[in-house]
Amino acid sequence: MQFRGTTITFNTINSSRYGLYLCNVTGDFFTRQFGASRSIEAEHSSIKAITPDKPTIEIQLVKLDSNNDPSPITEEELHKIARWLFSPQEYKPLMVDRKNVVYYGIFTDGQIWQNEANQGYLTLQFELNANHAYTVVNNSDFRVSDTSTGRDIVVTSYHTFEMYNEVDMEISLFEGNSFTVINHTTGQTMTLSNLPSDCRHIYIYNDGVKHIENVDNKEQNIRGCFNKVFIHLSYGVNNLTIKGKGTVRFISQGKLLLT
Repeated sequence: MQFRGTTITFNTINSSRYGLYLCNVTGDFFTRQFGASRSIEAEHSSIKAITPDKPTIEIQLVKLDSNNDPSPITEEELHKIARWLFSPQEYKPLMVDRKNVVYYGIFTDGQIWQNEANQGYLTLQFELNANHAYTVVNNSDFRVSDTSTGRDIVVTSYHTFEMYNEVDMEISLFEGNSFTVINHTTGQTMTLSNLPSDCRHIYIYNDGVKHIENVDNKEQNIRGCFNKVFIHLSYGVNNLTIKGKGTVRFISQGKLLLT
């Protein structure tokens, strides 16, 4: 079983709503996905391609009463539980004990074992959308009012799946037409310059399809005002300097190796 904990929260609903708690009926040892599941294509001892797999995680749940004793699961309850777990038609977030690790996936199969008293447990198969998990979304907000020396800030990231954490940025300008972000840790410098006077709210998309937009006028093309450096974070502490007059929000959801 992958998860050590008490409950799961899937698609914003916690399993305790149905009296369900994590269990391990296979023995005392836990077998878990570890690292990054992937397929390797090699030729003459050289790697040609690495293809990420989509691991399936087994989850077992048992219904307990207030004394932590096994409790019967009625047919009506089973219908509600099945709808909760299997009605989504797309990947949804799952968390264990509301900890800061998010697994996106979909339930693909399930079995139930019950005795004559309707006591028993569920064994479920949960397919991940990728061969890694995620941190929760973290917003780091800063205000600056100096266009020359700027303001020194620290942004942390504890991702483990990739070398860098690609972060989105949301910038609001109070005045002026330029903004600069320097990540001294990675050696990157992002600049916005000669922005139109009506462009006060900018969003820079970095994770996935990379682009920039004027939030208040999405039809306006401001790519020529951007030096096309998309800021990313190294693992741990990142020392940055921001210059301009406004606020910047770093929106981060780091990728995590399975552990």
